[in-house]
Amino acid sequence: MRCLLLMPSWQPSDVFFDSFADSQLTYWQPTGLMYVAAALKQAGHTVRLIDGAFHDSDWIELACREFQPQFIGTYSNVPMWENAKLIHERLASIFPEAIQATGGPTAIGLGEKLFEETEALHLACTGEGDKVVPLMVDALERQGDVESIPGWIIREADGILKNTGPTPLVESLDTLPYPARDLLEDFQRYIPAPSTFQYLPITTMISSRGCFNRCIYCFHINAERRIRYRSPQSLITEIEHCIKTYKVREIRFFDDNFCGSYERVMEFCELMIDKKFPLVWYCNARVDDVDSPLLYKMKQAGCWCVLYGIESGVQKNLDTLQKNITLQQIRRAVRLTKEADLKVYTPFIFGIPGETYEEGLESIRFALELDAHYVNFHSLAPFPGSKLYENVTDFGHIVGPYRDYNFEKAAFVPYTMTREQIQDLRELAFRKFYARPRYIIRRIAHSRNRHDLRTLVTGAKSLYNLLFHPGSFRSNG
Repeated sequence: MRCLLLMPSWQPSDVFFDSFADSQLTYWQPTGLMYVAAALKQAGHTVRLIDGAFHDSDWIELACREFQPQFIGTYSNVPMWENAKLIHERLASIFPEAIQATGGPTAIGLGEKLFEETEALHLACTGEGDKVVPLMVDALERQGDVESIPGWIIREADGILKNTGPTPLVESLDTLPYPARDLLEDFQRYIPAPSTFQYLPITTMISSRGCFNRCIYCFHINAERRIRYRSPQSLITEIEHCIKTYKVREIRFFDDNFCGSYERVMEFCELMIDKKFPLVWYCNARVDDVDSPLLYKMKQAGCWCVLYGIESGVQKNLDTLQKNITLQQIRRAVRLTKEADLKVYTPFIFGIPGETYEEGLESIRFALELDAHYVNFHSLAPFPGSKLYENVTDFGHIVGPYRDYNFEKAAFVPYTMTREQIQDLRELAFRKFYARPRYIIRRIAHSRNRHDLRTLVTGAKSLYNLLFHPGSFRSNG
């Protein structure tokens, strides 16, 4: 079948406030869709991948008319669902015979509710797409029994919805084909936000799936607290492929917890050191999974930055989030990471259930104490499928449309704060952290290339807006 995989068109204003978009706008390769595309290609189907980050709906329509898809699949997170719905409806009027499906966090979190919002949708994928999408497309092509394929919600001919139930997860990640990077229109267009990378070209990789923890704001495709790992040799082989084929100079690992297996990371680092690859890499980790030997080994192997989800400087609020970490563990991990000459990225969250404005100020003080190289201050997002969303009345209330369900717009408001207070805390935090003369001097002194200079310029613009235009995080335009 001719399969079109699509990220819906979006604009920076869909995600960020205008005054802050320049310093936060990120274009990452759509790794999830690339995995599905690779699996479909392996199954013998013709696949086209379109990333709406770079195209408006008119362009997408013209491309679809040229391709004449029989199967149309979109990926969307919840803030992008409205855009996905619009493109489904537009394409349904042009290709009434095509089967239209959606997947990703929206389908998993909202499920049958999506079918109430648009008649253009035939299928919603609730399993791992690279496992179940090829099975569904194969069945559609041979007019087989689609209801026997787990991991789907199906709109039947009479309009009745059929949930085919959960599907077993992919246990051996090494057996999956590499993401179909060859289907990207322009590999070079993917440039992340300043300060989140060092070299181009850059690509994303996933070395594991799953997480041991169950933070209340995060949703998981299954209820099991475990991680499925790729072998170190599998990672090395893919990295070699990326260097040879795409001249990649940096890898961004998007695992929930890259360091979940200490021995695996050590083995991976040893292989990287032996290979002497001309690239650097960046990963996410939990503060309770690292120590000095591991961090020094990661540095030797080319790691340049580690992101730790700090979230709060108040132990009560960490406990509410079910982070299962302590302030002392955070201090220790940040200190050890700096000692290993690695950069540290520490995101924080405001608007935690039960959090007060004064506790938000304490988190700002904690961020200043940690003095990470990079920091971000988010609002808590009520992602469907998370404990926060499913039990929202226990914690607070949701304001705004799906488009606001992101880390910027404060769509969740706890009973102990107002939406305005959350946004005030974000503005104050950015000003206090990034306007420090010591921080500015350090960043200028450590600038080494044009990407560092771009970071300084865009950061200066955002800081100017925060200093001289209060309310930057409350409205666009």
